[in-house]
Amino acid sequence: MKADVPRVPKLRIPRWVPKQVARIGRDVIGREPRFLPLVCDRRMRNVWESLLRRRNGTFMYPASASVPVNAEERQAAAMAELFYYAIWAVRLPGTVTTHNKAEQKRNQFLAKAEELRADAEKWLRDAPADTAFGLFSNKSGPDECARRLMDASQAYKEIAAETYTAEMRTAVDRARGDADVRWFALAVADKCRSLFGSPMYGLTATITSVVHGRNVAPRTVRQWCHPAHKARKKST
Repeated sequence: MKADVPRVPKLRIPRWVPKQVARIGRDVIGREPRFLPLVCDRRMRNVWESLLRRRNGTFMYPASASVPVNAEERQAAAMAELFYYAIWAVRLPGTVTTHNKAEQKRNQFLAKAEELRADAEKWLRDAPADTAFGLFSNKSGPDECARRLMDASQAYKEIAAETYTAEMRTAVDRARGDADVRWFALAVADKCRSLFGSPMYGLTATITSVVHGRNVAPRTVRQWCHPAHKARKKST
């Protein structure tokens, strides 16, 4: 006699959820129920309706993806990407860094790059001469060693630029509490900007509120994204 196996209730996804989003949600939530609010919370209805809103026949916030499909398919794909990005941001949360720490990290990489460049020049100047006894192989003469050092120096410069650019997207003036919520909101706002051309503070606040089970106001997201604006407002 077979043991009774508990039946998993079928996930009922509201009709207002876009089809591509519902498809991803059905697959993800079956394995990770914690993401159920992203699909079923009624606050998310405003997110999708806002992204589907039109003016004069065109989307008010058209997807900026360059894939060769029509506007409807492009918008649907962008909404699905935003939904999946929110899931990814919960699975692999980042940390909020400050502008000063981002600058310090970049300077450390640049200092290492300069050190390697100096080593390359010193090596070319002071390297022992090659000899018939094979001090250097044909593939590893003084010039080749110097080139490798210069390549490493260039790699550090590229790392400095790339990490600095990435961290400055979510960097803040000062470290405060609720770093996980703040990072999530900054990341989603940046994703909205890349997908729809706007940080969409209201929609970002809604998604953040749903994911973290709290009430995050659009003005709070705006202040997180633009702390200098907050400082100017206080001084007036």
